[in-house]
Amino acid sequence: MKKGFTLAEVLITLGIIGVVASITMTSLIAEHQKLVTVTKLKKAYNVLNNAIRLAEVEHGDKSQWGDSNNDECGLYIYNHYVRGKLKVLKDVEDTGSNCQSDPEIVLADGIVLDSFINWSPLSRDAFTVDINGAAGPNKVGRDRFDFFYSSKYGYAPAGFCDHPEWSPSDCVATDGSRNDVKNAGCNERNKFLCGALIMMDGWQIKDDYPW
Repeated sequence: MKKGFTLAEVLITLGIIGVVASITMTSLIAEHQKLVTVTKLKKAYNVLNNAIRLAEVEHGDKSQWGDSNNDECGLYIYNHYVRGKLKVLKDVEDTGSNCQSDPEIVLADGIVLDSFINWSPLSRDAFTVDINGAAGPNKVGRDRFDFFYSSKYGYAPAGFCDHPEWSPSDCVATDGSRNDVKNAGCNERNKFLCGALIMMDGWQIKDDYPW
């Protein structure tokens, strides 16, 4: 009569448990990373738009702020209106007269703003939001998202815009369907509009997101 397990049976059982645990942990870690990404992206969205609202109380509607100046390395809006409305840990350093070095603004919660672009003479501004600063993976659609400004959405992930100068591929999220956004710029080849997809999906990362 068999009274116990053989060593081989124990090892096989432990191996199966290890494989199942590994698969489960990998899935749990990925879901946690997605949740962190969404939380930080939404926080960045709220922080930036709160800063604009505070600036508008002081300076009037953003549409009346005037033209952006290309000689300020893409920082016209920040320099003249938004500076002081954000909790800044590290402000912009000297970028040089030709703007060759990319200015960075590090917020107190670790968010980094960089790659500033002015769209003169329309007071159009855009920049990249790195939701976790120097920490990895530093990839578009994972922790780096381009933000554009529009009168309808405020500062929002690329894809939400409402000006005729922007191309349809940039503005597809304004009136386009979810499939339009995925096909245009949230897939394995191009993740430029993935931030817009997260926002369209009610601030969540769904199973078909190209993670």
